[in-house]
Amino acid sequence: MTSESDAARAAYAEIRTAKDLIGMREKYEQAGLKYGLNPKVSRKQVTVGNVSADLLTNEGSGPGVVLYLHGGGYAAGSARSHGHLAAEIAVLAGADALVLDYRLMPDHVFPTQLEDALAAYQYLLGTHGSAAEIALVGDSAGGNLVMALLLAIKRQGLPKPSAAALISPLVDFRAEGESMRTKAEADPIITQRATAGSGLRYLADRSPDDPEVDILGADLSGLPPLLIQVGASETLLDDSVRLARKAGHDNVDVTLEIAPEMVHVYQFFFPVSGTARASVERIGTFLARRLPSS
Repeated sequence: MTSESDAARAAYAEIRTAKDLIGMREKYEQAGLKYGLNPKVSRKQVTVGNVSADLLTNEGSGPGVVLYLHGGGYAAGSARSHGHLAAEIAVLAGADALVLDYRLMPDHVFPTQLEDALAAYQYLLGTHGSAAEIALVGDSAGGNLVMALLLAIKRQGLPKPSAAALISPLVDFRAEGESMRTKAEADPIITQRATAGSGLRYLADRSPDDPEVDILGADLSGLPPLLIQVGASETLLDDSVRLARKAGHDNVDVTLEIAPEMVHVYQFFFPVSGTARASVERIGTFLARRLPSS
């Protein structure tokens, strides 16, 4: 029987054939663009702070908006590569979406990406007027950026968003989770060595213990409800498990979902995977329950 993770594994195998960073970025975009946007959604490019973003307008939306922060190891990914996933989540949540093209490595390192995300959040506060109308979603490095953004919002005393959904989030730049070893053979794309090396490049002169980047060491109390989804066959599994445990310890409303046999950001492949489709639908339901309806 064909595994539901086969589409993801094949796509990751193709991405890994890229000879350089530019080639990898192109392959990421090709992987996402082939699925297209939900027909209920129209795309418009806007400028947010110092970067561009895609505003995905859902014809059936209420007043809510999803700020989507894409994955790609802080070096790849874009509003185009992840637009199909952001659009589908927005439709299921009854909201619009803003997919941010935050600046990437190697030209830009921390805290540039956080500054871009914070500017996007403040932009949405200005256009929507109420933080209750905003939800955050991020996958992989984008999940890390969502958590960093939530903690920045807390530090600055800004009104918090209604909810956040995290897809296979990276939260440990030291790559010390046990699953980095135990899931190494099963994971088709994320390795311990690459994760730790990417983390060093991203943090530049910052320590992984810096309060602005140490998610697992932070006080998470007061954060909005979190939904965390992760595959059982990925090296970042323990990042999600430890994050859920820490959030629960700090009295955050948190839900952790682990999909058997699925790999990193399997939700990306919802057009060809029933398991991924069901997970994306649960993200939409989670957000719809917390965003205001029309």
